[in-house]
Amino acid sequence: MFELQSLTILEYILVSVFGLVLISETFFWLHAMLGIWRHTRNVGKGRVPFREDQPPVSVIICAHNEDTNIRNYLPAILEQDYPDFEVIVIDDRSTDDTHDILTIYSKKYPNLHITFIPLNARALSSKKLGLTLGVKAAQHEYLLFTDADCVPESTHWIANMVRNFTEGTDFVLGYGAYFEDKSHLSRLISYDTLTIGMQYLGWAELHRPYMGVGRNMAYRKSLFLANKGFAGSLDIQAGDDDLFVNKLANHNNTRIEISRESITWSPAKKTHLDWWQQKQRHLSVSPHYRTGSKLIASWETFARFLFYTSFLLMLYVSKWPFIMAAFFCMVIKLLIQESVINRTARQLGQHRFALWNVFYFDIAIPVANLFALLTHRRRKGW
Repeated sequence: MFELQSLTILEYILVSVFGLVLISETFFWLHAMLGIWRHTRNVGKGRVPFREDQPPVSVIICAHNEDTNIRNYLPAILEQDYPDFEVIVIDDRSTDDTHDILTIYSKKYPNLHITFIPLNARALSSKKLGLTLGVKAAQHEYLLFTDADCVPESTHWIANMVRNFTEGTDFVLGYGAYFEDKSHLSRLISYDTLTIGMQYLGWAELHRPYMGVGRNMAYRKSLFLANKGFAGSLDIQAGDDDLFVNKLANHNNTRIEISRESITWSPAKKTHLDWWQQKQRHLSVSPHYRTGSKLIASWETFARFLFYTSFLLMLYVSKWPFIMAAFFCMVIKLLIQESVINRTARQLGQHRFALWNVFYFDIAIPVANLFALLTHRRRKGW
């Protein structure tokens, strides 16, 4: 019969590490990753205050060769059910029909304003330059940002985002989803986007904001100007959204908005290479996060690595109580993740994920992230 006295010191350490990591993972999923669900419940119970007036808003969009997306998605933004708003589109030296389509729309929609990046402009990040031009052209204090390939879920997108600008609020973080189909890549991107959103919105709900996404976020113009915009990150190509939030967001000035009507949707990448390059670009800014933010963003990934490593070591010990305990804990962990993920996916109008999807993506995505970060660093000569 197996007895605890028969365990070696290394086996005691292994069991202890495995148990602690399981507790850490369970705490993470039932605490931080349930933030969207918890916020929705609090809104439903009237615990979250919103402003009752509807102040004027400036919606800012950068566009580079986006003629098809402008044609398909911009009217849904220009026709929002909101009393006073302008839409500023910055044409980033497009060579397709973007300018012509914007000119046509400007005649139909008086609240559409067009500006452009000069052809001879030099900047490492043309998007940061474009956004800066858009912010300076904005007539209003409250700025709402999205991309040219994004379409709001409803005509109440602006209203739902702006209602969060209560006294002292500088940032409002929203959720940007991707259109889904039945392909493996689409499911991969949807799972990755959903879990990333659950993490940064969940931590923000716990008053620990560390990033946002430019597909759906808002902040005050005075905040941007007072901090000289992107002055601290002009030598970094990406980071116009997450680095700006990481620098200035804190536990007092940031709120989240995750109602179904506030979501924006975008077409997902069509090839694994395009998705890989997108991951490289996004991950390239992570070394510039604040130290505390790095710990928040990487804590669960490290715990997950320890969990699967200790799981394999538990199997290697080849003692049946170890094997039974390892598989039992694995099942518990995956069932918790599946429950939390699908609960949130249902709230946000996304498809659910089977247990085997959760298991596969739980391992594959961190590995892909690691290689994307390392290969980008090598390519950039870091």
